[in-house]
Amino acid sequence: MVDVFNPKDDVVVAVKEAPEGCTRRTVAGDYIRYHYNGTFQDGTPFDSSYQRNSTYNTYVGMGYVIRGMDKALQGLCTGEKRRVVIPPHLAYGEGGVGNLIPGSAVLVFDIHVIDFHNPKDPVEIRITHKPRECNTASGADDLIRYRYNCSLMDGTLLYSS
Repeated sequence: MVDVFNPKDDVVVAVKEAPEGCTRRTVAGDYIRYHYNGTFQDGTPFDSSYQRNSTYNTYVGMGYVIRGMDKALQGLCTGEKRRVVIPPHLAYGEGGVGNLIPGSAVLVFDIHVIDFHNPKDPVEIRITHKPRECNTASGADDLIRYRYNCSLMDGTLLYSS
């Protein structure tokens, strides 16, 4: 349980759903896209990316979100679902945010990671088909005709030629 008045409280994270075979987890500097429902401890909603039909996109651990969320976004897998409880001193503190978030509010977020990547990640190229006989290789300034598929890390197809 999070005590509204204890500045020693940390973020409480409960993993609700974790995909099998997670090969990479989020680290500071990753660019992440996730959906969330934000509520107060009593269940009253205050914000939802689902209602806007748009993911929340940010960099992990770079200070672009409240400190508690920055902590909660560490170590996630694509497709993972977590419930995150953030104490006031790691959220909006005693001041709150206008009429939306009262002062000293404990925030609860249910998050679902859609995908993430690090801008420094190398481009991955996979050869999926190579003719048995290939007598001519392409070179500089050659015009090449090709087919491609572009997909998210979870396999969702974005574009195809």
